[in-house]
Amino acid sequence: NVSFEIELTIGEGEEQEIVLFTPADILSATLVEQVDPISLTLPISELNFKVYTTDPRFGIYAENEFSQSLTLRLPVRLYLTYQLQRFLMGTYYLDSWKSPAHYRYEFKAVDTIGLMDSITYDGSYWANDTSLQLVLADVLEPGGISFSISDELAEFKLRGFLPPGTLRESIQQIALAAGSIVLCYGDKSIYLEPVKLPYRGEPAIYTISDEERLEQQEINIKQIITDIEVNSHEYVGQNERIETIFQNYLEPGEYKIRFTKPYYNIEVTGIGYPQDNLATEDGFWLITEDGIELIVSEEYVYGPNYIYLYVYEPGGEVTITGYPMVEYRQTYSFRESGLSPYQTANSIKIENATLVNTSIASNVLALLRDYYRQRYEQKARTIESYMITPEDELLVKFHPGEVARISATDGKFIRGAIEQIDYDLAGGMLTKLRIVGVEDGN
Repeated sequence: NVSFEIELTIGEGEEQEIVLFTPADILSATLVEQVDPISLTLPISELNFKVYTTDPRFGIYAENEFSQSLTLRLPVRLYLTYQLQRFLMGTYYLDSWKSPAHYRYEFKAVDTIGLMDSITYDGSYWANDTSLQLVLADVLEPGGISFSISDELAEFKLRGFLPPGTLRESIQQIALAAGSIVLCYGDKSIYLEPVKLPYRGEPAIYTISDEERLEQQEINIKQIITDIEVNSHEYVGQNERIETIFQNYLEPGEYKIRFTKPYYNIEVTGIGYPQDNLATEDGFWLITEDGIELIVSEEYVYGPNYIYLYVYEPGGEVTITGYPMVEYRQTYSFRESGLSPYQTANSIKIENATLVNTSIASNVLALLRDYYRQRYEQKARTIESYMITPEDELLVKFHPGEVARISATDGKFIRGAIEQIDYDLAGGMLTKLRIVGVEDGN
């Protein structure tokens, strides 16, 4: 017997409030977990639930601190009770809520990847080969996201430019270049491990038997990808062409000016001063709270990919110039063999993955080629199963990204990676799987 509870955490410290929705309150609840094994995208997993409550604090017109805090990315924790023991199944973050009817409320919460989509990143440039561990630390730690990587990725190195964007966009670029999948592990935490491709012989860790399936469902054959192109990116300094990066009149206030591509020998003229609380005794090296080194040149504070300044009254003109790094691109291409002359072109181009350099571009191309050769998509309806270990830990059977073997039609099997799991939490844990892979015999 399995039941679920959903907990909202509002506020912090002594002001913290816990709102618990029990099965009696929950009208419906679904959880969709999804991954992209090759990290061309970073899908967001969602917890959607509807509740009935007469708690006046949830009133849509309530003008109080409680209702206002519901606009923030509040932690939403999903608990499962199994064999009279309660287990934390996952932590999500409130994305939106509404009241379609009196006393009825609908909530949508997202996973850590969804949270990262709301956090900006200024971008950076790594001129030399830098370990994946250090690159991830540079990107994630200022945003309050923790991470870990598998041992196989410990020696992997990256170099290149990462443009400004969100943390989600930045980690997608890093994961694609590193040939890794991104998984959400714990509260505000992600885990990277190498891609598992059934086409390359990745074994299944379990078989989903006919007895575990509720019914036979369709198997889809994906379209052939006929052509794949990947651009590599290398950056070289030059002293011939200077660019005006920014030029404008700035009113008094604080500014952070980010660069959309890498520059060096940057010069700034105009009005602007670093805030007093940023300066050290020698006025030269600064360390921010997130640990990033800043260099002060005269009246400005320089970061890895931006300039920070404070403009006093009455404001003034600021001009930033610099020498752009010259970007050299090289195209790596693949065309599937044995195509019919009547085959419609179906191409994929990866043009702006700026961390894909000449050292790794051929590996990225091969990864894409082998992933898209996995053309069988099997869907299945089943029931999630659980086991409690001697250490009182709950183990669930299905996990996104894992490779499973499942019976298809005509006595055949499909061995593929689980790319999506849909749970009906309030409907007896009915589970829908989407598995993409290759034929695996009888």
